[in-house]
Amino acid sequence: MSRKAIFFILFVLGFSSMVSAQSRLVPTGRFVTPYPEDVLDDYAVKKDSLLLPDYGKTSFAFTVNPSWSGESSCCYYGSTSEFVLRVAEENLWFYYFGAHSQYEPGITPDVKVNEYRCVVSPKTAKSLYKLFYAAVFSSSYTAQGNGLDGVTYELLFDMGLFTAEFWSPKEGTNCHKLEEVLERVCMAVKNNDPAAIDALEPDVVELTKIFKELFPKDVENHWAPFSL
Repeated sequence: MSRKAIFFILFVLGFSSMVSAQSRLVPTGRFVTPYPEDVLDDYAVKKDSLLLPDYGKTSFAFTVNPSWSGESSCCYYGSTSEFVLRVAEENLWFYYFGAHSQYEPGITPDVKVNEYRCVVSPKTAKSLYKLFYAAVFSSSYTAQGNGLDGVTYELLFDMGLFTAEFWSPKEGTNCHKLEEVLERVCMAVKNNDPAAIDALEPDVVELTKIFKELFPKDVENHWAPFSL
């Protein structure tokens, strides 16, 4: 077999493996170990303080983390059946920790975060809640991890006790379908358009089923989502 043929086979296998890996999310383990003393985790703490100030009160939430533009979070609060979208006007990494950052604590103002709200029906919220449960609990450490650029999405479930993420998925993968749902939720909340979130129901139900089929055998028998 020629070198070109071997290279082609390896390329196809590698590409297929990458796409297959994006069938699942990757656990983030944000509560497994305390934050180490380094700049990446200083960034994580700063991001949480601005975008997830009270995620312990949320039923489920997610963050959208682009490499270059402002990060955002979208949280669902069961007490008011309301989504709250928070969008940073600057990229938090570059503003606070980048090589050319001019930020000085106590002197330079914090990045402005814009907030949007949208009340949704409990039925719609429950469907999304089940999707987050399925996506997080079917996650695996063997799935594809982060890259250098692109967008990372992190899902937080049950007051942030369980978390998983995915990065810039390929079109047609489970994670790409999830990305589309999350982006449409963000747009609907920004426009205060609950009907647009209700319209996601068929896609949400179908995607929930797909992720549940990836559960380890013991998940469904030993753990089930709490009611909203």
